Amino acid sequence: MRIKKEVRKIVASVLAFLMVVSLIPVNSLMTKANAASKTTFEGGKTVEDGTWKGWTYSAFGNSAKGSASDTGKGGISIEATGGKINNDAKNQGLNTFMYKLDSSVDFTITTQATLNSIEANEQAAFGLMVRDEIGEHGSGDLDTTKNNFAFVGGYGKKKAEGYAGYKTTKVKHKRLGESPAVGGTYDLAIQKVGDNVKLYFDGEVAAECSAADLITDDTMYVGLFAARNANVTFNNVKLSYTSDSTSVAITDITAPKKTTYCAGNTYEDVDLTGFKAIATVNGETKTITAADCVVDMSSKPFSEVTEAGKLNLLYLGQTIEVPITVIKEVVSDMYIEYMPVKTDYMVTDTALDFTGLVGKVVYNSGRTFDLKTLIDSNDTNTKVSDVDFTTAGNKEVTVSHTYGDVTKEVVIPISVSDATVKDITITAPNTTRFYTDTEYDADAYVEGLTITADYSDGSAKVIQGTDSVKAYVKAKTAKLDTKVAGEYTYVVEYNGAKAEYTLEVVKPTVHSLKVDVYPTTTTYVKGTDFSADGLEVVAVYDSGREEKVAESDVKVDSSAYKKDETGTYDIKISATVDGKALETTIQATVRDKKEFKFEDLTWNSIIFGQSIDKKKMTINTATEGSVVIEAKEGAGKCTDDGHDGIAYYYTTLDAKKDNFDITAKVTVNYYITKSAPDNQEGFGIMVRDSNGTDGDVSVYYSNAIAVGGYYGQVNVFGRYGVTKGDASNRHNITRFSKIGNSLKYQIKEDAPQTYELRLKKDNSGIYAWMKDTATGEYVEGSSVTSAATGVTNPGGKVENIFYYLPADTFSTIEENNMYLGFFASRGAKITVDTSSVKLNVTDRAADAPQTFDKPAATKPGVSQTTLSQTSSERYEYGVSVNTKGLLTVKQNAKTIVSQQSVEAGTYTFDTTLIVGDNRFQVYFEPDATQNITSASPVVMNTTVNRRIIAPVKEAIYCSPTGTSSAAGTKEDPVDVQTALTYCQSGQAVYALGGTYKLTKTTGIWHGNDGTGEDGMKYFMAAPDNTEDVIFDFGGSFVDSKFVSNTFDLSGDYWYVANMKFANGGGVTLGGSHNILEGCDFYGHSNSGLSVSRTDGSNKKADWPSYNQIINCNAYNNSDKSQNNADGFAAKLTCGEGNVFKGCIAAYNADDGWDLFSKGSTGAIGAVEIYDSVCYGNGMLYYNGALHDSKGDGNGFKMGGSGIAVNHKIYNSYSFGNTANGFTNNSDPMGTYVNLVGYNNGGSNLELHVYTGVEPQFTVENVKSYSDDTYKEIVDAEGKALLNKTDKEAKEDVISRYYSLESFFINKNGESVNSEGAKLTAEDFKNLSDFKNIVTGGIDTMPEGKGGKVVLGDFLQLVEDRPEEHVWGEWTVKTAPTCTEKGVEHRLCTKCDAEQTREIDALGHDFSDEFTVDKAPTVLEEGSKSRHCKHEGCDEKIDVTSIAKLTPDTVASGDMKDIVSVVVDTDDIEFTEAEKEAIANGADVKIEVDVKNIADSVTAKDKNAVEGIISGNYVVGSYFDISIILSVGNDKRTITSTDKKIEFTIALPENLINTDSAVTRTYKIVRVHDGETTILDAAFDAATGKLTFKSDKFSTYAIIYSDAKTEGSGEVIDKPSTSEPATGNPATGESTATGDTTNSVVYVILMIMSVMALAGVFFYEKKRKGLSR
Repeated sequence: MRIKKEVRKIVASVLAFLMVVSLIPVNSLMTKANAASKTTFEGGKTVEDGTWKGWTYSAFGNSAKGSASDTGKGGISIEATGGKINNDAKNQGLNTFMYKLDSSVDFTITTQATLNSIEANEQAAFGLMVRDEIGEHGSGDLDTTKNNFAFVGGYGKKKAEGYAGYKTTKVKHKRLGESPAVGGTYDLAIQKVGDNVKLYFDGEVAAECSAADLITDDTMYVGLFAARNANVTFNNVKLSYTSDSTSVAITDITAPKKTTYCAGNTYEDVDLTGFKAIATVNGETKTITAADCVVDMSSKPFSEVTEAGKLNLLYLGQTIEVPITVIKEVVSDMYIEYMPVKTDYMVTDTALDFTGLVGKVVYNSGRTFDLKTLIDSNDTNTKVSDVDFTTAGNKEVTVSHTYGDVTKEVVIPISVSDATVKDITITAPNTTRFYTDTEYDADAYVEGLTITADYSDGSAKVIQGTDSVKAYVKAKTAKLDTKVAGEYTYVVEYNGAKAEYTLEVVKPTVHSLKVDVYPTTTTYVKGTDFSADGLEVVAVYDSGREEKVAESDVKVDSSAYKKDETGTYDIKISATVDGKALETTIQATVRDKKEFKFEDLTWNSIIFGQSIDKKKMTINTATEGSVVIEAKEGAGKCTDDGHDGIAYYYTTLDAKKDNFDITAKVTVNYYITKSAPDNQEGFGIMVRDSNGTDGDVSVYYSNAIAVGGYYGQVNVFGRYGVTKGDASNRHNITRFSKIGNSLKYQIKEDAPQTYELRLKKDNSGIYAWMKDTATGEYVEGSSVTSAATGVTNPGGKVENIFYYLPADTFSTIEENNMYLGFFASRGAKITVDTSSVKLNVTDRAADAPQTFDKPAATKPGVSQTTLSQTSSERYEYGVSVNTKGLLTVKQNAKTIVSQQSVEAGTYTFDTTLIVGDNRFQVYFEPDATQNITSASPVVMNTTVNRRIIAPVKEAIYCSPTGTSSAAGTKEDPVDVQTALTYCQSGQAVYALGGTYKLTKTTGIWHGNDGTGEDGMKYFMAAPDNTEDVIFDFGGSFVDSKFVSNTFDLSGDYWYVANMKFANGGGVTLGGSHNILEGCDFYGHSNSGLSVSRTDGSNKKADWPSYNQIINCNAYNNSDKSQNNADGFAAKLTCGEGNVFKGCIAAYNADDGWDLFSKGSTGAIGAVEIYDSVCYGNGMLYYNGALHDSKGDGNGFKMGGSGIAVNHKIYNSYSFGNTANGFTNNSDPMGTYVNLVGYNNGGSNLELHVYTGVEPQFTVENVKSYSDDTYKEIVDAEGKALLNKTDKEAKEDVISRYYSLESFFINKNGESVNSEGAKLTAEDFKNLSDFKNIVTGGIDTMPEGKGGKVVLGDFLQLVEDRPEEHVWGEWTVKTAPTCTEKGVEHRLCTKCDAEQTREIDALGHDFSDEFTVDKAPTVLEEGSKSRHCKHEGCDEKIDVTSIAKLTPDTVASGDMKDIVSVVVDTDDIEFTEAEKEAIANGADVKIEVDVKNIADSVTAKDKNAVEGIISGNYVVGSYFDISIILSVGNDKRTITSTDKKIEFTIALPENLINTDSAVTRTYKIVRVHDGETTILDAAFDAATGKLTFKSDKFSTYAIIYSDAKTEGSGEVIDKPSTSEPATGNPATGESTATGDTTNSVVYVILMIMSVMALAGVFFYEKKRKGLSR
């Protein structure tokens, strides 16, 4: 009920008297130890003490969730992860931080609100608020009768618009400008005086209302709020109130420092620094400042010039008048930063080009104007002087600006050349053929056209870009009209030179038919008729136009379709368009079944992949109607690169034939079990192209797409482009980005959620849906802005999300199988309702064909890739362009390069810098022929500053309070970033002692390099410091304050020493050839020191290499999820040759060292570690006690992903880590020498390899020991943090490396060597320090002076123990043979002791290649065999003969071209001398000389021939054959052979009978040594060749006889039937002796040749070539 007015006055007076409060100073700072200044407020609980005493955080109403925390700097941060602001009283959902007041009091509240993020939603808001009631924290119910409120701040961002104003249930919104910008800061205030409430936004009254209308009860609430995913920091929160504002008095006013303003100033120009006053309320006084007051701009204090102006401040109803002077506004300065790109002109030019000009016009009011904008807009106050372009020479352009009777001017120097254009060449526009049915851009006639002008002085210029070339192009006759067919000629005229080009406009022609929309159904179940319902067809024209064909004009021929037989059938679609008959074909498939329920399918369970643990991952099908899939925390993972480790319940489809559409209801029992997502949790429906082996933890690559949970939120995710064993060319699909540390999508077991998941695949890609079954709404993924790039990946609903995929995505690794099912990984549990599973399978061949995403046009851009601040005089200016084009670069208005033709890429230009600012201008003209958004030139102006702080021999000093403008001396130090930026090669930066409070990423950037080992740069603690140098980013994992800013060491050749880097995002070593010594890395939200790329390069050669990290410590590093931060992380993109010496890693959330390689980036470089220590990893140390983390907890993790890299570790110790002391983490290589592992929670040395991989380890002198003292390592509550050390795993691997000096823990828990000797506690000098070191925190870290590791006696072997031999390398004493064992030995380096061991007999190893044992010759066969490869062994197998060689046979003489012959060496009898020569390698050659002797045959031989022939035979021709044998250099003529040689002669046409009525018979007559012989000859009519054999060589004649063919009917002279002479039928020869006269026949000229059938190489070459 309402309290009477008199009572309220009494109560108010009493309150005023008791509190004596006129001001509550909310902005006093809280200071707590250990950077623990940030406090998160408990919802619904009023703060009882401290700065915020009396304030209450409450999240109430519809979907309100979030948090409020003290910034530690007098401010409040509110993050709303839900809720909304709305006119509907029932529908509010707010996160508030409010102070409760009696409704009768007056108040003033002010703040500066910085918007960190806000959702693009009209229900999002933030600001100051006064309301009549607040709801109960955590409650969704509101009292609709008490829900009045007014607020000022930011309201909504609907469609990128919104309100920065005020809202109540009674007063309309008032818009004050653009939407609140992320990163923007706004001054907000509310003042209530009596019944009047005014709300102020940046000094303006946003709205006002009646307090009586607003406040309906005796109390009200005043304070801060945020709604609907708004994240806001409220700084300088000031609340003042009083029961009687009329009694407030303001005295002793101190004016601000600034009291002079210019007419036209705005709220942004108000500066009240120095203002203060005494406020008296109810007799109490308090000093107030401008922050306590409202700046009231309603009186428009800067509207006119006056010496008696007033600026009003409001405080508790009082107006404080601050006297000001308002002076006349005039131009006070005008300057140019960058000259125009074009300063060189021709006498033919007519206008100035100001492209690239950057300058400012400045008024005394602070207003500034862009000079080029003023010129381009023809500003009346800005004048440009005229230029005489008709004469050559250097000239000046004066630009002036006048305002308020003051004029300022600047001068632009230009030059005018009288060079003339000799000629121009052009390239045609992008389009030269146009179609009358197509709409084109108005500039299509010139788009892509380029003009190249050649000048008389030898220079050339290219003009390109639509806007640039248009000025020089005119239509010769008619302008292009794309609606009228014909040719159009354009003339290009540039400075008097001309060229032409012609464009063509044609009418389109239809050329094909296309199915635009496929029938509703194309896959049928047997017995179903084909239906063309839904079919839409278009006609395709050569112009690209597609026109729909009327349904009545489309004919469908489905006659080939057989509904009762399974198969795929052609369906013909036809239509007549524009008189042309067109046809196309689609397919329809008939199957036995296409719609499946869960029970219709065969399901399989599998758990495989990286990080799986079958103890933590299960698939339970025991309960009918459901399948439960669980992957507990840390078991398995989802990854971008295909290294999935999942529990998967799946069925199998045909990858080549099937498409699918699956729907199922899935209850998520829990999702995300940590305090923050680690982005590897996952669940949902997944389709894959391959599965690993059940239980196998090997890295397994696959292509896969899923819908469900990933990246800490709901998601559609996966990848394609993975090939077997290689993910380097993959494309990731992740619809929503990593949500960071937010738990917005966390699901706990006590509040499971059920979703309807749907995944569909067709020939073009994949579709996904995810619906909340409770609300029936599709779930929404959150918008995420990248901290690195600033790019926002928008949120949105998981509704019909589509991605194009390559056709073979799910048939790449396994060609035929596609797997579809349900999965969970790493902190997720789901229950699949099997009754809800519905699967529809269609045929790929029948479904609509694949379509492709249209390539996005590239927006041309340029960027600088090199440092903008440097001390170097020599400098490479780097420019990156993203398309091809022409590049012009200028430095200080001088051209470095002009119109250089470039492709997309990075280009560098050598130059020299002056001290001070060096202004570079880049003018890039994109090539218009590309797929780009615009061909307009791109201008980039950048400044490179060169500064010398001190001579090289003098150090630069920096300090925590140094400034960038200081001298850099010890007395006047600079800040650390300035010192590092301007350090010269060979120079030192000395950091003075103290804590450097860093608020942004700091460090040594890429390109800030020393000049080699003799020119290193130095960064170290000053030699005479008395306190530590600490670079502190202000984070604290203890207080959940996680900072991502890093200290980067990305330069090369730096020496960094004796400093501490704390509480940020870690130190990243991205450069090469650096030395880090004596440094500590702790308290980071990532790994303490990371050795990995910082420039994004994928080239291993660019990764950080050859760095040395010496005597450094990394400890107490933890990310929010407590499972990723290592001590030293030389992983992922770590190059070659990095070395750690004498380092300690302790109390890191994950591992001490992590040398992980990843499949997608490949093998890292080999890392070497010496004399180093790991302990207490997998736990954290703070508040004097140990605490468990959720990380792996390995000491030295020496690899990953099964990738072989030979990392090496020597003389190192690992103890008290929660997992393994030393682990290869699946790397099959590694060198482990002189190591001690003790009481680690896993194995002391864990070596394992993936299935089928051969171990390649070197393991020497490793001591592994454990005892029960591990039980003494407990957390603050006494809970044990370590398990008893396991036996060394894997036994099948570790068993290979037992030796006399290496002791490993066996299955009995005993540490034994290869001889069974046991290692015991008595063998160590000291094990008792274990607990003290592990539980003692940083103070007990085992290090000495200079950071060197000092373990003392701990883990050292006792001295009176028989000294261990120090063995040298094994060497061979007696070499083994193929059949006999050998012996090897090694000697102790300290004594003469010797060890020996047998070497197994080698066994024969026969070569795959044959060896020639005996070379063949033309006379004899050779032999070859396969010999044993071992030296000294003569064993051989597979003895094989080698055929004799064939001698070279060559033909000579004038008939060589028509004769072919083969001469075998068996036909020739060799002399003994010739045989000997052949045996010694002499070449053998046979020459067959064949000559036509028709004109030279002797009368004697002619008579001999004519004398032997008889009957009708006549002589056709004469020829001579001689055979010459060459052996080496000796020749002789062969007159006869033992065997007959076959000759084939191509007869001339005149000797070949062409009369079909006549049969011609051929013979050969030979005359040799007075003996005449007739030889048989065979004639082949098809080839016209005559073949005969002879063994004697001299004169020959061809004779022939013609006879009438029987039945020809012709009468001819009948020839004699007798043969020329009688002969030997067995030999085919007939012989006569002496001179015989006969008729002379006509001699016919024949062209004969001898062809070699087999060529023979020279004998020596043949012999060498026989070996195979």
